[in-house]
Amino acid sequence: MQGVEFNFSFSKLLLENGFALNETLIVRNRPFEKKLNKLLPNMICERPDLFTAYQSCQSRKLEKAMLKARYFVSFVGLEAGSAHFVKFYKIGTSTPLSHQEFWHVPAHLELRECGYEGFTEEFAKQQESQLRFELQEIDQFSKWTGRLVLNWPPPEISWWRQAANRDFTVKAILQENCFHKSMPDWKELVLDWTNLGMLPTSWKARLSLWRGVYLIRDSSDGKLYVGSASGAENLLGRWQNYLQLGHGGNKHLRNRNPQNFVFSILQILAHDTPKDEVEAFETSWKKRLQSQYPEGLNDN
Repeated sequence: MQGVEFNFSFSKLLLENGFALNETLIVRNRPFEKKLNKLLPNMICERPDLFTAYQSCQSRKLEKAMLKARYFVSFVGLEAGSAHFVKFYKIGTSTPLSHQEFWHVPAHLELRECGYEGFTEEFAKQQESQLRFELQEIDQFSKWTGRLVLNWPPPEISWWRQAANRDFTVKAILQENCFHKSMPDWKELVLDWTNLGMLPTSWKARLSLWRGVYLIRDSSDGKLYVGSASGAENLLGRWQNYLQLGHGGNKHLRNRNPQNFVFSILQILAHDTPKDEVEAFETSWKKRLQSQYPEGLNDN
């Protein structure tokens, strides 16, 4: 994505806006969990509450630094040597959570579904609790989300720094938010369960316009289910029904783990295609893919 190149100091930007460098932490997120790392851009745009929950619990060393600081600037490392701005927070109070309490927080359970390891049993043997910080977003910086890019000085393994100890230069200001992903061609759209629950708003809008025939594959055994969408909000409405129920009301999906479901589109139809025509295409795909039970997961 094109942007305007700059060569001025982020530290200067902080000072000009009244933030003391010795009270500010700069954090570059690049999770080692591959699934979580892949999901972060969507999470930032579609579930900012979940991203903030992810930022609220940190490593022991960063915890200690956060107890002394007032501000927390969050970036994501999308490429080597760069840091893309996400949010600017004011650090509030902290609450110690035991291992059991940590995994009773709903947001942490959602994050675990995204690949987040969090407060593991191994860490629990080394420390009795983990701090959870209240983070309040500072709105005056929200316009820079996904647009402000810093040069991240080596070594990259040093993923957080004291603002007072480094002079971060601004690499670029992008014209658009780089966390907004363009939707691929429908023939290339493949969504696992977690991605389905974190669809970008623009993707939802397009899916809501399309009637069609879709495929669900259970990755645990490769079995197929063919369905069609011709109701309210078309493909979007049908897929969201799976998110709500876990099985979409389908008999042979009820006793399966929806976390294993992978969604794709077999055929796109116009938004005004009559329901009986949509269902006729669905029947044709069932026969071609042999998705009827017991070979597949369709009941008829």
